[in-house]
Amino acid sequence: MVAEQLVKERFPYVRYVRIHTDGANKATIYAWNEDLQLTDKELRSLKQFAADYISPYVCFKVKPFHYVQTDKVPEEPRLPEPVMKAALDRSLSHDDVLELLSRLFHYGVLSLSKWDPAAGIVHFGFSSGRPVLPEEKASLPAYLNELVPIGLKAEVVFES
Repeated sequence: MVAEQLVKERFPYVRYVRIHTDGANKATIYAWNEDLQLTDKELRSLKQFAADYISPYVCFKVKPFHYVQTDKVPEEPRLPEPVMKAALDRSLSHDDVLELLSRLFHYGVLSLSKWDPAAGIVHFGFSSGRPVLPEEKASLPAYLNELVPIGLKAEVVFES
């Protein structure tokens, strides 16, 4: 979310923007202006901006927005207000993430298991004294993926 906000601030003519990552220290920026296009020069400028200001450790691709469907990018998750606010906070620490999500998923314990820098995956564990509902199993990783740094992917192992 914060990366998309940065793009919109730097490039006010970009009307549609979605940034997606599957981890592996890579991300794709999908963007269009009001005319549902971007010039090659605008695409190059956007890619350079991402490398310089969003994250120098992530390899960015920039594609026209309609590739969101072609590339089967998942829909943006519906985030509760506390997660949205946290996702826009550039000073968020891993402890802040764990604390926030522990409040939202108070019936269990969320822990950071390991980080695989080569794969760009942050592994979490969630243990609960009760079975975790399917929608909760979908929500927790979705929230984490909005909160971990761009280029990384969160994976959660659930234990009951």
